[in-house]
Amino acid sequence: MAIINLTKEEVQFCIKTGQQRYLSNRKANNPKGTNADIYPGQSDECGMLAEFAMLKGLGHTDLYNYDFFINQGEFGKLKHNIKDINFNGVLCEVRSSLHPNGHLAIKQRDFINNTNVPFVFAVVDSRYIEDETGKKRTEIRYLPNGGINVTFHGWLTAQEVKDIKNWQRGYEQWWAKKNQLKPMYELPGLENN
Repeated sequence: MAIINLTKEEVQFCIKTGQQRYLSNRKANNPKGTNADIYPGQSDECGMLAEFAMLKGLGHTDLYNYDFFINQGEFGKLKHNIKDINFNGVLCEVRSSLHPNGHLAIKQRDFINNTNVPFVFAVVDSRYIEDETGKKRTEIRYLPNGGINVTFHGWLTAQEVKDIKNWQRGYEQWWAKKNQLKPMYELPGLENN
C-alpha cells in the first residue's frame, strides 16, 4: 500500500481535467465509469486524481503536460492499446473509487488488448455524508491545506481479476477485494523507479 498526497493546486488541476474528460467522453458517446456518480463527472474526477497521483508517485516531474486524454476516442474506437500510465517502464491501467471499502473492478471492455496488463487500484480519500434527503453518499475528504490523499492498495491483471470469479450483475464487471491484490512493490516496471 502506498499513500500519495496531492496539493491543493494538483487537486484543482485534476478536478478540472476530470470534468473535461467527462464532457469529452459524453460528446464521443463513450461508456460511463463504473462508480455510482453522485453528480455527472464524479467518476472521471476520481480517476483523474488517481492517475495523477500514480504518476507523481513514480516521480514524473512534468505532470501538467502529461496527456491524460491519450486513450480517449470516438465510441467503439477507444484506444484500448494505450494505457493510462506509460512512464519510466511502468505500463498499467488505473482504477479508482471514492468508497473506503471499494474494490478493483474490471469491465468486459477492459479485456480488449489488456488481458495481461496490470490494473492498479486506488482509493481517493473520502467520507460518508448524508444529503438533504437523508441518503448517505461519499465525497472527497480534503486535507486542511486543500490537498487530498490517494491510497494505492495493489494490482492484478485483468485475467487474474476474472479468474477470481466475482461477478457483479447490473454493472457487468468482475471484481477483486483489496486483500486479493498483489502489493504495489511487485508492479512490473517499478524496479526502474
